[in-house]
Order: sequence, then structure tokens, then C-alpha cells
Amino acid sequence: MPVRNAPLPEAGAERLVQHWSWRPDWTRERRSWWWYATFESDPEVQGLASEARSAIRADAPVDEVPARWLHLTLSEVGYADTVPRRLAYECARRAHHRLVDVPPIDLQVGPVATMPGAVVLPVSGAGLADVHDGLVAAVRETLPEQPEGRPFDPHVSVAYVARDCRPGDVLDDAGSDRCAPGRSRLTRVSLVEVTRDHGHYRWTPRCQVSLRAPSRRHLRAVAAG
Repeated sequence: MPVRNAPLPEAGAERLVQHWSWRPDWTRERRSWWWYATFESDPEVQGLASEARSAIRADAPVDEVPARWLHLTLSEVGYADTVPRRLAYECARRAHHRLVDVPPIDLQVGPVATMPGAVVLPVSGAGLADVHDGLVAAVRETLPEQPEGRPFDPHVSVAYVARDCRPGDVLDDAGSDRCAPGRSRLTRVSLVEVTRDHGHYRWTPRCQVSLRAPSRRHLRAVAAG
């Protein structure tokens, strides 16, 4: 049976909603397992995010994402208090087998846009849905209860909406028009333990799975404890 979660915020074209109203059961102390692509060492995505931040109004009601915490959410696994680490690591092993034939993916990132609860860089790339589907399948194979499925809408958030407002309260049109898309390359995905606090998400990487990686050495534990 899926684990029922509150839906993502919804908004019309003229309204943005507070991001943090999503998942009220995700408290500051609670950790959650997710699959992310992370960009702390990617100068192209870092530059695109910096340009996107420059398009945000100075008085915008948002919580900006620090550079080291930029990420693309690929799939949820579950809360750490319901999914023990051994099962999370089994998900990683199964994900490794699912992704062994998926090659690295060229990504188009941006330009800056708004989603119902965030300022984002939309992301697209041939094969990205295959990575998502493989990770979701690995979770379904492993866990007796899975997170409720939701549409895959790939993006990198650069700021989260802190209160309900209009898109015009957040993005400066002239600044947005100056933001061009860029490119990145996805070569691996990370299983991370995530907390949310101080207006953004923070995580500890636990496993990394390389794309098109036939050897078990490409399933790598990256942190202990």
C-alpha cells in the first residue's frame, strides 16, 4: 500500500503558494531518503542558478537555495524512521542493476521559471525519464510500502516561495528575459538522507550509482554513520 502524502502545492497562473505547506509531517528533526542529482561541483549549473537569483526581486517572499544544496529530485524512497538503512541500501543495489545500461545524459537546464511553490530551472534530457522510472521500480521492488507516485517534473529549485503571492512578486521580467538556458551532464545519481530546515533542504549522501556502470564498484557508499 502506498504511503499517503500531502500533494504538492497547486497554484493558478496568477498565484504562487508557500512551498513549506507541502508535507507538514516532514518536521525539522525528521530525515527522509531521496534520490537526487546534485550540482555542488557543476560550474555550469552554478552559473545558471546565479543568473536566476539575479532575476528574483529584492523584496521577493522567497527562501533562496544556497549553491551547495542545488539538486534535481529524481525519486522518493521514504522517511528514515519507516525505511531502515538496510532497505534503503537494498534500493540502491537494485537501482544499480536497473541503470546499468542507461548512458550518461545530456541535460538542458533553464531558463528560469516559476512553479507553484518555487523559482526553478526546468531540466530536460533524453533518457532522464528512464532514470526516474528505474529508481521508482527499484523502490517498488524493495519496500513493502512505497511513497505515493507523483508526476515527474524535473527541475532545479533556486528559491522556495515563503508565502502565497503572485509570480510578479517574485521574478523581475527584465531579469528573467536575460536568463538563457545552459547544459549539464548527468553521470551519476545519489541516494541521500535529507532534512529540511532554515528554508531549504540539506542532505548527507549515502550511496552513488554511476550511469552505464557494469561493475559493482560503481555502486559506492559515500558516507557512514
